[in-house]
Amino acid sequence: MSTYKLTYFNGRGRAELARFVFAQAGVEYDDDRIVGETWPELKPKTPVGTLPVLTIDGKDELGGSVVVARYLAEKFGLAGSNELENAQIACLVDCITDMFVAMVQIRFEKNAEKKAELEGNLMDKKMPLFMGTLEKWATKSGKFLFGGKVTYADFFAFLVMEPAVERSKGAVLEKVPKFAQVMQDVKELPNIKKWMETRPKTDI
Repeated sequence: MSTYKLTYFNGRGRAELARFVFAQAGVEYDDDRIVGETWPELKPKTPVGTLPVLTIDGKDELGGSVVVARYLAEKFGLAGSNELENAQIACLVDCITDMFVAMVQIRFEKNAEKKAELEGNLMDKKMPLFMGTLEKWATKSGKFLFGGKVTYADFFAFLVMEPAVERSKGAVLEKVPKFAQVMQDVKELPNIKKWMETRPKTDI
């Protein structure tokens, strides 16, 4: 049986998707959380100069948050049942990634005027299109976002939208009832619920 080490900073960030996959699958792993001071030395040793990094059996490494999550999801039965379905789910995940990147850009923008401009563009243009896409996929699936079963795409959508849902006190979900149910269903999965209750408490 393979062993896994997931290396990231002490926060949810880009590693939380893989942690959700591990949690739902019930697979043990080494949740390796580094401190910022060690990153400059570690960075050139990583596959693509970023975290998270997944180490398999102490030797093989994968970089890239979505690549890691997809690998684990396909291995643990949290993706599609064939190559076409895996590609269809990856299509949706690519859409979610675009929204995630836009949100991260806003979070780390230091110029107040630019930040306000980005936020306005997100809420007025990108968010309605994004939520419409998620609602369409959830409606077609019937339960969750693809194929009537939970996949890593559901976890990614949940993690990306959770902060917006909390800030708006649920208002952002008012026009997307099918996706709102996906958010609730993910949160109520026993293994996910347990992880969220017991994971290290961090700001991000």
